[in-house]
Amino acid sequence: MKRFFLITALLEILAGIILFFITEKIPEFKNASKLTLGFAKMYGVSAFSLGLFALYVWKFFENKKLHKPFLIIFSIFNLGIAHSIINSYLNNGFENPYPGIFHFILAIIGLYFLLKKKKTNN
Repeated sequence: MKRFFLITALLEILAGIILFFITEKIPEFKNASKLTLGFAKMYGVSAFSLGLFALYVWKFFENKKLHKPFLIIFSIFNLGIAHSIINSYLNNGFENPYPGIFHFILAIIGLYFLLKKKKTNN
């Protein structure tokens, strides 16, 4: 599970930096409104923050009390993003649902580790 925290940290930090600093360079956002770009940047800050939390949990992996809160937050974050993207896709917002499906898979992975952790603690 320690590797999961590190991979999550690297991916979320990278996604956050890209979405916050170079949103306009992403093909899906080429002709986006300023409002859409603002929301994408807010998502970038959220992803970056989650990545920093994952990095912290990875660095202090021995502190098991950090694992559950991170996994809960990670799962809620990704379920929320998945719901938002897929709902937007179904209402002609997003051009494809794949980012939403990806976030849904991430949420399932987070829930898997959470349930696995709960099972080993009992």
